[in-house]
Amino acid sequence: MKNSGLGFIKIITGVLAIFAVVVIGYQLYKYNFVSIKTESAVMGEMEEVIKSTGIFFRNEKLVDNSGYDFLDVIRSEGERVAAGGVIARVYEDEHSAKVRKEIRQIEEKIATYEEVLSHSGSYQSAASSIDQEIYTNLSEIAFSAHQGNAAESFDGAETMVINIMKKKIASGDLVSYDTLLDELRGELASLKTSGGDSVKTITSKESGYFSLGTDGLEDQFDYELLETLSAENFDDTIALCNNTVSGGDSLGKMVYNNGWFVAMKVSSDSIARLEVKDTVYIRIPSFGSDRIKCTITDIRKNGDESVIILSSSIISDNILTLRQEEISLIVKTYSGLCVRQSALRKVDGEDGVFVKVGLLLRYKKVNILYNDGTNAVIEYNVAEESGLRIYDQVVYKGSNLYDRKAVS
Repeated sequence: MKNSGLGFIKIITGVLAIFAVVVIGYQLYKYNFVSIKTESAVMGEMEEVIKSTGIFFRNEKLVDNSGYDFLDVIRSEGERVAAGGVIARVYEDEHSAKVRKEIRQIEEKIATYEEVLSHSGSYQSAASSIDQEIYTNLSEIAFSAHQGNAAESFDGAETMVINIMKKKIASGDLVSYDTLLDELRGELASLKTSGGDSVKTITSKESGYFSLGTDGLEDQFDYELLETLSAENFDDTIALCNNTVSGGDSLGKMVYNNGWFVAMKVSSDSIARLEVKDTVYIRIPSFGSDRIKCTITDIRKNGDESVIILSSSIISDNILTLRQEEISLIVKTYSGLCVRQSALRKVDGEDGVFVKVGLLLRYKKVNILYNDGTNAVIEYNVAEESGLRIYDQVVYKGSNLYDRKAVS
């Protein structure tokens, strides 16, 4: 019994010794071969952005219908109108106005179809690009519909119809469109005999852009109001934007000349590097990712807050109708190697990153150009061989890291 008891104790002691060796070995492995996560450093851009509400100012006037009941507005949204150009035609009765509108629409459709058919020989070789355009059209229509922008949705639908027409022609379907054109021409000829001519026209006094979108604030938000805008009264002006009313009996509005302004209230510190006459870019997130080039025309500081006034001559349908909108002001764009913010480490007070080279870690010092708290842009110096390089495997997750440490 005594020997068997000693044997049992020896077995337990052996098991505990093996367990201790395993634990110690695992700790040594864990210390010397750290588990990490890496990703490649790639070239890219990051934008330093200030977000704020912008108020839009334009040289705009409502187009009055002059008390006429039967009108046909012949201009589309955002269309350029020359000085003296016709905006609408006046008719004696509703039937004539309706018929003349149908005539105009059919004439436009015939012209579009004829233009598409005149290039029918080129569509077969461009079938794949036409497919991509149709896909893009669908995406744009969905985005416009989500934003509640009916005008853009309709424009996108018309473009998609044309692209589908090109796709069908590329498949050899020419006959059906020739037949359709003949039917449209017959309908046009019939309509031209059934409606009266216009008795008067409504014209534009100056050249500019026509817009159907009105908010009743066209006479209030003029350049005189812009001149008095400051950080102190900015919020009151925003409140005025919310008091939109209909354009009354107007047909729409004319926006004269190409220039427009947008004012934003921002912190004075955020624009400390900006000066009047600097070129900057803005983005209107609700209308996509396109950047709009602007010039700083004024900076009105009032302590910690400032109003920055931007001007531009780039016209689009959206610009013609906006009164207040969330704006992203792009202060500066940085180019370089992009890494996660979590990859940045400080060693001896200097910024750097750990890079996995084979089974070892190497520490590389970096010059951070911009860090938004999530990602960072690092200066890329081609001549500096010891610096961070494109496609280096940068460690963005791991602990107890140091130069020349073995990793798994």
